[in-house]
Amino acid sequence: MLLLVVGGVNVASADNMYILGDEPLGTWAPNAGLLMNDNGDGTFYYEFTANKTGDQYFCFSEALSNDGTWNTFNANCYRPSPSNTNSYVGIYTEFTEVSEKGNPNGDNSKSFHVYVTNGKKYGIVFDKINKTIRFYEAADNVYIIGTLGDHTWASNSGIQMDATSKPYVFTAIVEAKGLNNDNNDTNNSYFSFTTQYASTWDDMASYRFGANANAGTDFEVTNEMVINGSLLQLEYWAKDSRAFKLPLGLYRLTVDRSISKLVIKKLETVTVNSNGFATFVNTNPINISGAIAYTATDNGNGSALLYSRTNPAAGTAMLIKGDASTTYYFEVAASGTDYSSDNAFKAGPVTGLASQDGSNYNYVLNGNTFYAANGKNVGEGKAYLQLSSNGQAPARADLIFPEEGTTTTVNTISAVKENDNTIYNVQGVKVANPTKGLYIKNGKKYFVK
Repeated sequence: MLLLVVGGVNVASADNMYILGDEPLGTWAPNAGLLMNDNGDGTFYYEFTANKTGDQYFCFSEALSNDGTWNTFNANCYRPSPSNTNSYVGIYTEFTEVSEKGNPNGDNSKSFHVYVTNGKKYGIVFDKINKTIRFYEAADNVYIIGTLGDHTWASNSGIQMDATSKPYVFTAIVEAKGLNNDNNDTNNSYFSFTTQYASTWDDMASYRFGANANAGTDFEVTNEMVINGSLLQLEYWAKDSRAFKLPLGLYRLTVDRSISKLVIKKLETVTVNSNGFATFVNTNPINISGAIAYTATDNGNGSALLYSRTNPAAGTAMLIKGDASTTYYFEVAASGTDYSSDNAFKAGPVTGLASQDGSNYNYVLNGNTFYAANGKNVGEGKAYLQLSSNGQAPARADLIFPEEGTTTTVNTISAVKENDNTIYNVQGVKVANPTKGLYIKNGKKYFVK
């Protein structure tokens, strides 16, 4: 692995970028370059299948020559030669060395060089902003092999990762269950990657990649997750130097083949019901994304005020609202905000939850409404609603959403438009002439003296 970083100024992304070099990368002619794919972030990529075993030479340009001469091309090209205006290009590669050797048939300082194998597929990423080249062995598929999910170590089976819009980036959501019975380890799972299955491990050897105990790691690993308040430190498996060791939990793995980077994020998950709701208690601090999470404040009259939360601390009992029958994955965060002091949602598990507990009344979610508990069970990782009331508790709880300016049993959450001057009391009832008290208007609370 070679990393060469050379100074340079940031520049705006070109509309086009061409790659020019030995076939199949076009031919050495100033008007014969191949248009690269634009990632839209200042990087461009191109994949090709080698038609020989040996040296491959190439360079880049923002424009080809209209008159067939090198003048236009050279004015817009990126090469390793320090004599060229745009030439300060750093190099990063995973599988094979990219060097600043030139075309043997021309100036030996004006093109990049790699060694390729006939029939193999390769990719080149050119980062114009940071002036780097990334060369990688391309793959249509990437598979996770090891003891994640219900899989065991086998050369012919595993978990197929999903390809993203970039051909060199693959993702998968996996569960580390500690299924490695061969190692008698029930607290960890072990895994690596391959671009192809094979009938034997020897046949798979040339397609595998992952950790490397002898050289630190083949990958730049980003541990963007927290376990019990500490950043996860990946280890390798002593029985297989290419396998990573991962503690129990649910994770999203992202592999970027172009820069040999593995990003691992710990997740927590919840599935909302057919009405789009679920109660949830998180084990770790999390970042809410894709759905809405609410905690509740007891309103003192059999109703609750609900407020949206984006980064709840571990152990927060909450209501999740999302699209019907959808599973959401929330990334574990380093820390979160504690709402426990006045949160009317309470964490389970509880067996046979009574409707009344002293002066408090308990409600459980059923479909789109919180009904009196009536001895229902509240499962692990679920929550119930506990409210106080001056009088007899209603059979179901009213939920008031000050941020949306509405009251609802749950299912009719709809924001009051900003130009809607309708006034509501805290029970969500429209009021024409408010007297002394607390009211809601345009989604905001105000007090009338």
